[in-house]
Amino acid sequence: MVSFFLQMRHLLFWPLRKLLAYSLENPALLQFGTRVVSRYPLLFNWLVRFAQAHGIVMAAEEPDPNLDEIQSVAELSPETRILFESLKVAFQGRSEKKH
Repeated sequence: MVSFFLQMRHLLFWPLRKLLAYSLENPALLQFGTRVVSRYPLLFNWLVRFAQAHGIVMAAEEPDPNLDEIQSVAELSPETRILFESLKVAFQGRSEKKH
């Protein structure tokens, strides 16, 4: 009886694994799917854990708590400063559009 449920589980999850893997290869589909599914946090979190458990995506690494925090932008490399400034401008532009 247990093997029957395992087989059924495999049959039910196989298409989901294939769909998740396929969507990761297609950026437009991934963006659309993420936007739709993220409206449902329980489903979104379950799909992320499912993908991690089946090796479709890697789990995010935990940040090292022993690393020092950066105190100023001047400590960043020039490339990182440029990236930081462009992200800052983009976020400010988004927040201004919402208000």
